[in-house]
Amino acid sequence: MKQIIRTVAFLGLLAMTATSCQKEDYFSQNIENDQMGSSVHYLVDGVSYSVNLFDRSGWESLLDNLFALVKEGYQIELKANTNNFLKYTDIVTFTTTDENEAKNWASDMFSKGYDVSISIKAGTYVCIARK
Repeated sequence: MKQIIRTVAFLGLLAMTATSCQKEDYFSQNIENDQMGSSVHYLVDGVSYSVNLFDRSGWESLLDNLFALVKEGYQIELKANTNNFLKYTDIVTFTTTDENEAKNWASDMFSKGYDVSISIKAGTYVCIARK
């Protein structure tokens, strides 16, 4: 029960942080990835959430918070495709012990339209991209 309360509180704080950091002229910035300026859907241990992102720093903040949950033992999935009946034909697996490498890889694959799962096993990040 204590774990659920911490998770809900953390995700509520995450949602408030992502929406409170909006700049007044955020669309004039050079947005590099498709996930910017839109809703990002993700799962934490199978529970679905979404957040609106408007700039690169919001995306990086979301990744930082999700990777903090991964370190606590949660499995994260970033959903580029909201179609639940999608049959995956391309699956790419990446493993690393470096958190920044895992974040960069997950961000890159997500921007290419892949659903990305992230977990940690024995200190190694296991990232799986599916499209």
